[in-house]
Amino acid sequence: MKRLIVVDVSNFIFRAFFAIRPLTSPEGVPVNAVYGVLTMFLKLLSQYRPTHVLMARDTAGGDLFEMKCMKLIKQIARKPQKI
Repeated sequence: MKRLIVVDVSNFIFRAFFAIRPLTSPEGVPVNAVYGVLTMFLKLLSQYRPTHVLMARDTAGGDLFEMKCMKLIKQIARKPQKI
């Protein structure tokens, strides 16, 4: 059976950076986010054994999909309801 997993990499990076104690490379570069993302990704692969993986990331400077949805929801919520 084919199995697709879609990963929100931006969420993985955020979670890993703040959830894992500060780790640095010998040069002093923070690597806790890299370590955390790799750990979570390998766990997904071993647990679900997907045949396909799609990794998506939010783009810098652009409106996020969630923000566009929230704007639409707020517009709809402001309209008076007819009873």
